[in-house]
Amino acid sequence: MNYFITATDTDGGKTFLTALLTRALRTLGFNTIALKPIASGSWNDSQILQEAAKNQLTLEEITPVFYQNPLAPLIAAPLEGKIFSLNQVLPPLQYHK
Repeated sequence: MNYFITATDTDGGKTFLTALLTRALRTLGFNTIALKPIASGSWNDSQILQEAAKNQLTLEEITPVFYQNPLAPLIAAPLEGKIFSLNQVLPPLQYHK
């Protein structure tokens, strides 16, 4: 099972809901983890998800793309001398002929 939780704004409750769902599924016996592929400004959300999954993953595994500046990735990346690319968090597309 895979779930993707999204909302249109900061503080929309995504992390709270994801942590709640992760804890509930783990209580039911599912080996569940949660990921936040991209974050800016703070590791707080990643730490909440790490705790909900009983520290199964490192913060870098939960959030492979992190920017110090609390800005949108396309703005934060160049300020930190980085290039933002979705390829950092998405598998390559495979086209079938």
